[in-house]
Amino acid sequence: MDGEVRLSKGQKKKLKQRRKNESESRQSDSAIQPTTRHAAGLREPGESVCPTSSEGTPSEFSSSESPSDAEQRDEASPASMKTLHGWPSPKGHQPPGWPPEGAELLSEHPYSGLPGLRRRSLRLAALPCPQPKDKLQWRILPLVRSALGLAGEELGTAEILRSVRGNLPPECVATISATRLSSLVGLVLSRSVRKGRLKQMGKRYALPPVEDPILLVPNICGLDPRVIWVAWCTETKLPREVAMQFACSGDVQLQPSPLMSSSALQAGEILWLIARLPRADRGDEVEWCPPSSEEVDINGNKVWILQDAGSHDSTPGKTVVLWRDKVGGSVWSLLTPNSVSLGFALELAGQCLQQVVTQRRVD
Repeated sequence: MDGEVRLSKGQKKKLKQRRKNESESRQSDSAIQPTTRHAAGLREPGESVCPTSSEGTPSEFSSSESPSDAEQRDEASPASMKTLHGWPSPKGHQPPGWPPEGAELLSEHPYSGLPGLRRRSLRLAALPCPQPKDKLQWRILPLVRSALGLAGEELGTAEILRSVRGNLPPECVATISATRLSSLVGLVLSRSVRKGRLKQMGKRYALPPVEDPILLVPNICGLDPRVIWVAWCTETKLPREVAMQFACSGDVQLQPSPLMSSSALQAGEILWLIARLPRADRGDEVEWCPPSSEEVDINGNKVWILQDAGSHDSTPGKTVVLWRDKVGGSVWSLLTPNSVSLGFALELAGQCLQQVVTQRRVD
C-alpha cells in the first residue's frame, strides 16, 4: 500500500532486540522498587536474593524503608566504621590498623585448605564474600563471582545456577522456587554484563580482571602463613585489602647480608604482610606513601620505611616497610614486631619483592 513503510530483515531484527532490551530494563526497574524489592530479591550493587513469602517482608526493615535505604543508613553511621550492622564480624585478632575506611566487611580464612590457592597464587574471587546475618538478604552476585573464581574458567548459566543454589542458605532455598531463582540469576547475569562486572562469551560467562584479582602469598624463610584476612568494599563487595599473617614456629636466623646485622625472629612471633589492591576510581596520583617515610633501595627496587608510626598503616612500636608493585598496582606493607631490626625487616621485604618479580616472569 502507498505510504506503508517496509522494514528490512536487519531492521526488524534490531527492532526486536531493542524491544527485548527495553522489556528487560522495565523488569529490572520494577524488581527493585521498595514495594516489591523483598519479593524480587534484588539489590544494588550486590544483587541480593530475599525470597520471602507473599504475606510479609524481613522483620529487619520496616514497610516504609527499603533494604537499600537501611544499608545506606548503616554505612553512613559512625558505628559502621568498625562493624556494619547486620553483617558478621570475624572473632580473630584483626590486622593492625583495620578495618580500612570503606571496607569494613571483613572475612578471616585459615591458610590450610584455602580455596583458590595454586602455587602460592591466591585467586581472591574464589574466597566467600561476607553475607548478611539475615539469611533472606543474601546477595547473588558474590555467589556468582565465587563460582567463577573457584572454577577458574568460563561457566554457563546452568553451571552458575547450580553453584548459587548449592551455596544459598536453606532458609532461602526453602522459600523460593527453582523457576524464580533461575529468573533472578539470569537477571543478575544480564545486568552485570551491561555494567561490566561480568564478561559474556556466547552463552558462557567469565570475570573481568578487576573482579578477579590474584595475589602472591610469598614464601618467607622460616615463617608459616597462618591466616588470610580480606577487607571487602561495602559498596561493590570487592576485595580492597588483604592481610597475611605469618607466624614463626621456631627461631629464625637469616644469612648475614649487607642490609642486616645479626638479628632473629623468636618462636611464636607474628608479622603481617598487607596488600592494598588498586581501585578503578583512583589513579596513580593518589598518595600512598606517608611523607615522613625514608626511601631505601633493595636490589634496584624502591621501598619506604616507617618506624613507630601511629598511622592507618601502622601501630606504634612497629617497623613498616612499604613498596608498590608497578605492574599490578598493589601497595604492600610488611609489619614486623618490635624485636626485629631494620636490616632484618628489609631482608624479609627483599624476599617478597624477589618472588613477585619471579612470578611475573613465569606468568
